Amino acid sequence: MTNATAAGGAGAARSRHLPLDGVRFIPMFLIFLSHVALTVPFASLSFTKSYFKYFGGVGQIGVSFFFVLSGFVLAWTARRKDTVLAFLRRRIVRIYPIHVVTLLLALAVFGTAMTTLDSSLANLALIQSWSSEPRWFNSLNAPSWSLSPLLFFYVAFPLLHRLLHRLRPQFLWWCAGAMVALVIALPAVVRALVPADPAAPPFFRATSMKAFWLVEIFPPSRLPEFALGMVLAYLVKSGRWIRIPLPAALLLAPIGYVVSLNVPKEYQMSAAMIIPWAVIVPAIAASDSKFGETLLGNRMMVWLSKQGLAFMLVQYPVMIFFDKQFGITETYTVTEGMGLAALDLVTSIALAWILTTCIDWLIARLPSSPRPQPVETPAERTGDREALTDRTTA
Repeated sequence: MTNATAAGGAGAARSRHLPLDGVRFIPMFLIFLSHVALTVPFASLSFTKSYFKYFGGVGQIGVSFFFVLSGFVLAWTARRKDTVLAFLRRRIVRIYPIHVVTLLLALAVFGTAMTTLDSSLANLALIQSWSSEPRWFNSLNAPSWSLSPLLFFYVAFPLLHRLLHRLRPQFLWWCAGAMVALVIALPAVVRALVPADPAAPPFFRATSMKAFWLVEIFPPSRLPEFALGMVLAYLVKSGRWIRIPLPAALLLAPIGYVVSLNVPKEYQMSAAMIIPWAVIVPAIAASDSKFGETLLGNRMMVWLSKQGLAFMLVQYPVMIFFDKQFGITETYTVTEGMGLAALDLVTSIALAWILTTCIDWLIARLPSSPRPQPVETPAERTGDREALTDRTTA
């Protein structure tokens, strides 16, 4: 992650905030755990049911975490006088080459039987999630559907940043509350208005495919999570974030997870965990404790997080590939299945590292423009410099 604004009357200093750098692998690993439920067939029916119950939906929880974190990081690292085109260029270069390579990998693994020309072109253009048809948003490399909302967020970010940047600091909490309310209200609206017929398969965690698409896939439906992340970043940078010990904030994750197991399907995907994520992400950024550095800022977590996006996109083709190699009708003991999952994990991380290294090499050779100055925070703009402490510098 790049550096954000350092505040204080004495001038600006810039440093990395390693705990926030090391958290990005976590949502991608949650996505991996949910894919194990789809690609590793266990012989034990009871174990399969238990795994599916407790881990089958954690990928959707991870996507919500990913979207909140993305909004936070982009607002945290926003540049003053940055142009829209320069911003979009940097973001697209980061995601699109990895998307194309993993899409080709998926095509090689799955073959052409599982897709159509129109859905393939929509996937290539990252517009697949705007269609409610599963053959579009679930085409080829299925996890790539999340890039479609992400691209939408990138396009919306300059406008959102300008609007939120003009917001008075005292209204930031109200704005954060509104975003949380929108995330929680969406499933209620969908359940009230969208018919439950035809029913969705169990993995999709919704009463119908249309409901699943509206809550999980449709890009505007996910915008409040991204915007919430942005608002939380401004709260931390303005010094208005409530100081919450990081261990206490992290305890909200298992509490939210237990809640997610006991609410209607549409609430499991984002609504049940939105308050924990809204507390945990800024608590990590604002933390100055050794606990956060040790747990999330260690070299391994930072390194894994750097490969995070590539890991998310490469894992599904890898898992299907090994499933085919070992026999698509084969079933495994728990030990064998976990061994196959470990093979999937190691191979996916290795390929993600290769992809990320190649993309970094490509970016380093692109023509660069002069680096703009970091953006002012609301507190700096109103002269409330004493509200910003060294711990909010990252």
